[in-house]
Amino acid sequence: MEQGRRRGPIGVGDFARYDLRRRYQLTLHGDFHYCVMTFPRMALGVPEPALEAMVEHAFATASGVGQVFASCLLSTLEQHGVSPSGLRRRITG
Repeated sequence: MEQGRRRGPIGVGDFARYDLRRRYQLTLHGDFHYCVMTFPRMALGVPEPALEAMVEHAFATASGVGQVFASCLLSTLEQHGVSPSGLRRRITG
């Protein structure tokens, strides 16, 4: 994933943030699946400098903020009737 002068690799189960208002490039290698979700900036409740800093790297879903995000995503899927058992293994490793 590259946006502006920032570039960061995204691995299996990782997630990354990028700003749809600016040009970005996703370079994909091999066979894989991905999901793109959009959120209004204001809904995130995160200060602008923190949002900008998040563009610099991917977040692993095995720990930290990535783990929290993965948990929220899986919970949302379950609430909408999607069985995330296989997805859970791929997201959380």
